[in-house]
Amino acid sequence: DREFSRYRIRETLFDKQREVYDDKENEEIEIICSRRAGKTELNARLLTSACIEENTPCLYINLTFTNAISQQYGLCYELAKNYNLGIEKASSNDGEIIFKNGSSIKFRGNSNNAEADKHRGNKYKLIIIDEIGHQKGLKYLIEDVLTPAQKDFVKHQIIYTGTPPRVPHHYSEWLWNNPKVKHYHWTMKDN
Repeated sequence: DREFSRYRIRETLFDKQREVYDDKENEEIEIICSRRAGKTELNARLLTSACIEENTPCLYINLTFTNAISQQYGLCYELAKNYNLGIEKASSNDGEIIFKNGSSIKFRGNSNNAEADKHRGNKYKLIIIDEIGHQKGLKYLIEDVLTPAQKDFVKHQIIYTGTPPRVPHHYSEWLWNNPKVKHYHWTMKDN
């Protein structure tokens, strides 16, 4: 049933999105695309699909908590219902969907270092940071807070999605130039 659910989710994606969906080998992935390229839909499917596996804690970060809820919570909730993933508890106010199999998705914002520090001591197998080119304190968030939060999992991923940064020398540009980070790019014409 798990593999069939993953397959059904995969079939809702177009070819560029499927490349990312199928990439389970790279621990760090950066997706830089134009607006309306399908990043939001892909993020929801990556999060939901990861939760098919038991005891998989996931984290989605946007610029603010409000943005995280408005862009991802409803999509993930509906996908989970449509694929019968067994929701135990769901609260947009708390920014959480908890599944009966022990998996979960937390939806958070990153408007300052205090919000980043709230992740200390938590464990996440899959992390998606959206609006990567516009995040503040990104290096601190990734290197000091989130990377240690994944060390309990042999297989884990952190995925950065967004549009190109507006300011030069942003940390997302450093990630793009890092050969250890797998890169994907497409435009809305591919969607």
